[in-house]
Amino acid sequence: MKKYGILIWSFVLSALLLIGCNKTTSKNIVLPSVKEINSVVITDNQAKFVSNDKDVILKLTDKMNNAIATNKESVQDVPDCENYIEIHLITKDYTTTYFMYFHKGKLTLEQPYVGIYLVDNSLNEVVNALYDFNLKK
Repeated sequence: MKKYGILIWSFVLSALLLIGCNKTTSKNIVLPSVKEINSVVITDNQAKFVSNDKDVILKLTDKMNNAIATNKESVQDVPDCENYIEIHLITKDYTTTYFMYFHKGKLTLEQPYVGIYLVDNSLNEVVNALYDFNLKK
């Protein structure tokens, strides 16, 4: 009986270790399929841009897809900074929200409760080509 207890405890501890080691902190950014996106809404605290142009949606999501995970968690509804731009990708069934801002001089894209990502400044260029939001570093 004692052998079975040791065997069971060994199995349970091994399983817990494997589960804990398998946990990854970096997640890829989650974007809806371009085909599903009906429109995009980009806002800051002063301006709003709305478009359902598929070329605009494709340019924007193409740049967003290049996001690199920082292994930092997003644990708030909005970022803890004053100057950010909200990007809303709207499908028939749901809206996905992202926040774009500069953190320590690097362009950051945050998806609430999913992750925080670094993106190339070309995303900021695409956004500012649509409307001059003037996101500050």
